[in-house]
Amino acid sequence: MAAADHSTEPTDTTPGDPPPLAPREGDDVGVYRLLKMLGTGGMGTVFLAEHHTIGRKVAIKFLLPELVRYPDIVGRFFDEARSVNRINHENIVEIFDFVRSPSGISYLVMEFLEGTDLYQTRKRDGPYPLGRTLVVCEQIAAALTDAHKAGIVHRDLKPENAFLIKKRNNRDFVKLLDFGLAKLSDDLPIARLPTQAGIVMGTPGYMSPEQAHGAHVDGRSDVFSLGILLHWMLMDKVPDGGADSEAPERNVEGEEVPDQLRALLTHCIKHEPAQRPASMGEVLEILTDLRRQVRGTEVLTVMPRHASRELPPLPTEAHDGERPVLKPGEAQVPRRAQAHLWRFGAAALALVAFGLGGLILQRRPRSAARVHPTQREKPAQTTDDRANAAVMPPPTELPRLQPPPGDASLDAEPLDATGAAPADPQVPRWRAGGSAQGNPPHHKQKHHLAPPPSKPTP
Repeated sequence: MAAADHSTEPTDTTPGDPPPLAPREGDDVGVYRLLKMLGTGGMGTVFLAEHHTIGRKVAIKFLLPELVRYPDIVGRFFDEARSVNRINHENIVEIFDFVRSPSGISYLVMEFLEGTDLYQTRKRDGPYPLGRTLVVCEQIAAALTDAHKAGIVHRDLKPENAFLIKKRNNRDFVKLLDFGLAKLSDDLPIARLPTQAGIVMGTPGYMSPEQAHGAHVDGRSDVFSLGILLHWMLMDKVPDGGADSEAPERNVEGEEVPDQLRALLTHCIKHEPAQRPASMGEVLEILTDLRRQVRGTEVLTVMPRHASRELPPLPTEAHDGERPVLKPGEAQVPRRAQAHLWRFGAAALALVAFGLGGLILQRRPRSAARVHPTQREKPAQTTDDRANAAVMPPPTELPRLQPPPGDASLDAEPLDATGAAPADPQVPRWRAGGSAQGNPPHHKQKHHLAPPPSKPTP
């Protein structure tokens, strides 16, 4: 396959010209080599490719060969690249280049994503729990909020166009794909009409009523599609009645759907655009508020770039205009998170027991090694001790101390050999060691009485 030139503007083609050859695995396209086909959509085929020099892997989306002869379709194909680059949001797939070769091949060079879309993830992991649903839809609403601010409506929101990858420790980082049906607002200088009036393009079941009838669409059309996608993630199916369907009270996992989420879902899928939320920004703020209230999810969240603020309540008959708020304890914990809660509780209990044990050890009474020497029990005297005491002279009695004249605060009782007054057996121990006024000492003070001198054995 011939190398492609990097002309950013598609040239007109003649419908009678033969279509270019379809790309195949192993072909060289510019500085890339096609490795394998990743999938085929309504407008093109996607290949995994590798840069010849630096080895960087990219995804290349080729416009179907039978469509390159139609200038309007080629223009819509390249408008996808313009739309994505104008939005420049982290939750939208990045497009590096859009090329039309001399042979008529038109393709987009995009970042290569390793992950699965919402539909494939559902087949692999089962139905989405409430917490994971809020995390995913919040990121989609954040990307579409910036798209609408840039004057771009996606118009093909469905599970296959929301890709989940791992990024920044988040296993559910959303990448929104396929802006091929995106419509640029007419007031933008690069705007062009991608579809003619009356031509219906999109995915049945997720299209808004006005889009299905070929009428004018705006950001509220994406609001409707996000409501259908939200219902599909909660109930594992699109609503049976389409627009104006009742919001479920519990999801397919048996978790209770908060009243605030049910009110949002009911208004998003209203048949009349005027009855839906006025903008995707309002939807984003409600989803952010709900995601912060619902606990027990194992999914690590990514904060959107838009700060949450209080919104006026959605008008609902059931709540008389008041915005329903989750009460503490209403959010149920999924079964997959209960095991982690048990492990956390056991670890916390072990830490509490360890702390109590240390506190008890600190409050234990002091050991006998630190008891005052006068309170220790003396060992029984042996025969040698009695013999030594017999030959030793008796202890000399200390002279009686006389108090100074006029000082009545000193007790004139005689002192024994240790310098302490002899204890009166009729006086309590705390009185014997008390003050001159006879008041008991403080309960924390220690007063010890010396034992009377032992008499020599005859």
